[in-house]
Amino acid sequence: MHQVEKGRHLITEGHPTSRFVMILDGAVAVRSRGIELIVRESGDYCGEIGLLDRLSGGPGIASASVVTERDSLLRSLAPWEFKQLLARNPAARYDVIAQARSRLVTWS
Repeated sequence: MHQVEKGRHLITEGHPTSRFVMILDGAVAVRSRGIELIVRESGDYCGEIGLLDRLSGGPGIASASVVTERDSLLRSLAPWEFKQLLARNPAARYDVIAQARSRLVTWS
């Protein structure tokens, strides 16, 4: 876990996704092409779309940028930790895949 100040760029659209970020307390803005899509808050996560692509052999390019909206307590997982989470926890795997699909359909 780590405390991150407001305004920190966590994920950059168009660049490889390097982590799965869980928001324990705080909020992040998700932006694509400079347009704010949504604010994700405590209990939510981001980075799953790029990491799912990476795990399936793709380049893992981030579909959106993520920036902290306020000081936030976050937990980040490296790609190998994310892969283990999905392998060991079928409920988490289902939730992550369903959320990724929903987010991609909503944003396209």
